[in-house]
Amino acid sequence: SVDQGKEAKFESLLDQMQDRKGISGTIAASQDVTPLNAVVLDSDLEGEYLQLHGTFILLPTHRGYILIDQQNAHEQVLYEKFSQSFAQKETATQQSLFPVTLQFSTQDAILLGEMIPDLHLLGYRVEPFGKDSFVVQGIPADLEPGNEKSTIERVIEDVKHYPSELRLDKREKLIRSMAFHHAIRSGKRLSRQEMKTLARELFQCSRPNLTPSRRPTYMEFKIDYLEKIFS
Repeated sequence: SVDQGKEAKFESLLDQMQDRKGISGTIAASQDVTPLNAVVLDSDLEGEYLQLHGTFILLPTHRGYILIDQQNAHEQVLYEKFSQSFAQKETATQQSLFPVTLQFSTQDAILLGEMIPDLHLLGYRVEPFGKDSFVVQGIPADLEPGNEKSTIERVIEDVKHYPSELRLDKREKLIRSMAFHHAIRSGKRLSRQEMKTLARELFQCSRPNLTPSRRPTYMEFKIDYLEKIFS
């Protein structure tokens, strides 16, 4: 098909880019290939979108194209949304049709109990439910239900085991962990509208180019560089 032909061409281009990888494993930055300061116009966001391998979103722009890592991009979008929720102290919650019961060790139950006020600010409704048990009555309105148990369990592990050198407070650890675990995963197929919404939300972020842990969310390839490849 036409789309398969386009994808094959871009896969070949990505293979060529492997030669530009440095020690860090990211593509070497230059004036033609850069993860910083992409100029994205509203008209660019109305253009064509192509998803590669269920992982990357290719968006042509007025000066080349941008390759977005969908998981990293969504993580940054959620991180800024959750951070804003704390600033505004208000987040819409969707009531759970089937409340989820959680059972923890005494140590983890104490930690979760300390986190409940912050979880409420993020849109989670978690309440004590007997000894070392809790029930999830609701989750943030814009998140898909069904992963409440595994998400909260992973968040607790993250908060306990964040590298000490980062010196993050418990709230910042919670925000980062929630953003990471709720982000769209690599391998998930997205519709054009989902890709468009993600790109628009990403470039509305105050820092669209990096995740909280400083992984790149996109790379920009300028048209001059593309012309050099094929010349």
